[in-house]
Amino acid sequence: MLRTTLLLLAAVLLMLCISSCEPDTVPFLTYCSIQGDGTLFDKDDNSLAVGSWGRAFYLSDDTVFYLGSSLVRRNLITNQTQYLTPPELAITDKRYLAIDKHLAILYFSANNAIYQVGFNGENLSRLSPEDGYGYSAPAISALGQRLTAIRNKRIMSYDTQTDEWSELPSPVSACYAVYLEDSGEYYYYSSQEQNYWTVISLCKTNGTEADSTFLMKREYSDFNKNWLNLRVSHNQRWFGIHNMLEPEAQYDMWGGSQWYRYSSDLLVYDRITGNTTAIDDCYSYGFVHDTGELLYSHYQHGMADVRKMDLNSGLSTLIWDGYYCKDNYFFSMSEIYPRADGHKIYLRTWVKALR
Repeated sequence: MLRTTLLLLAAVLLMLCISSCEPDTVPFLTYCSIQGDGTLFDKDDNSLAVGSWGRAFYLSDDTVFYLGSSLVRRNLITNQTQYLTPPELAITDKRYLAIDKHLAILYFSANNAIYQVGFNGENLSRLSPEDGYGYSAPAISALGQRLTAIRNKRIMSYDTQTDEWSELPSPVSACYAVYLEDSGEYYYYSSQEQNYWTVISLCKTNGTEADSTFLMKREYSDFNKNWLNLRVSHNQRWFGIHNMLEPEAQYDMWGGSQWYRYSSDLLVYDRITGNTTAIDDCYSYGFVHDTGELLYSHYQHGMADVRKMDLNSGLSTLIWDGYYCKDNYFFSMSEIYPRADGHKIYLRTWVKALR
């Protein structure tokens, strides 16, 4: 019995040693572009320059807004760049930018306060009061009547007609919220710790009562708020919950390494039908601004593909299968940047060679 155990242990150690002698290929981060119909794939296109300016909000080729250290507008055709905020205003929420296309106004958080500015840098002004609190996560309603923001995990509501702020009595764990004029309700994301798990929930409230209606949730055992990817479609019908984690290398006792990628279920809630769609093994996603479409990348045949879903019908079509070039493939997808019309898409992706 002892001899058998020793032989099995030796065999396991031998296999580990052999595997460590076959080093894993190392993925690299790159930027690509593709047309919305899956044509004209450009495997080396960083003209969106998201690594330089921050998170991109891609309305058209002549209007891209970046939320990084500053709020920047850039023209991809002429490469003209315009800073919309002065140096003394440091962006403090680099995730959420509220865009009112009709009035050409941007709402953002800088120096822990909410500001507004026109698309061309005009009429820069502070909206939130100087009350000593930090404000973040601005979101504008579909008709531009109300702006919401988060202050100390509570929802703050700003009436754009009267310039008055009000605080909702609940919840006390909000991290992002939007106001819907058609129903007079607030839909919000909540983050709570329960039994060593982080629970991200989507709920709704009328803003006057303490009770909220639960809509969907996702639980995470290993959570980092920087990985959280919460998105709301421009028409505020669809709401997404996803957790994105970059690939990483793990090392064994012999100095060998193995690269691992991480996917997470994507949940999308439809507030009209009340249905929740779950997409397994998702790497990244984004709503197309002007259409009822969802772009996402998920694990398929060993690669990270790119797909488009018609959210009205639930039907998905393949845009790109995940092949990067000969003997190289999409290993993981960090971000998807669709143009507002969905006809062009930029990708921030990890590429890996076959062994």
